[in-house]
Amino acid sequence: MANGCDDVAVWTIREGFRDTPSSTTWPDGALLRKARNLREIARNAVEARKSKKTIPLEELNDFLGHLVSHCILKAKSRIEFRLERVYRQKTVEEYLAPVAESVTELLSHADFDLVRHCEGEQCVLRFYDRTKSQRRRWCSPQFRGNRAKVAAFRARAKRSR
Repeated sequence: MANGCDDVAVWTIREGFRDTPSSTTWPDGALLRKARNLREIARNAVEARKSKKTIPLEELNDFLGHLVSHCILKAKSRIEFRLERVYRQKTVEEYLAPVAESVTELLSHADFDLVRHCEGEQCVLRFYDRTKSQRRRWCSPQFRGNRAKVAAFRARAKRSR
């Protein structure tokens, strides 16, 4: 994989959509193009849901139409088990199907009062605030939040000189 496709594959693993990168090779840049397309579909659907408008379902349902999966039972211990869904990944759409399914879960079950826009400078991301106080401000408190706090500290230090 090349042309940003490696980044998409790494992201799917880091976010828990996949355990390993695909062994299938697709046309150059296909995974990146489809991932960007799915991102726009998700963004438009989330924006529509957040503003209580009609959600454009056709493109998302098209992605979901490629979902080919089955469930397996995995042992956590001798007496504890968990159900795990395994997705096929022969096509780019199949590879991204768990992401599309996650978007669908969000759209159908989330409390959209808790879907917020990141306050990070120039950040375009939204996040689902599951904190107890429901006062989260950044998509990534460790990354964006830390940057904002450092910038505020430096601004205060500069003013006090």
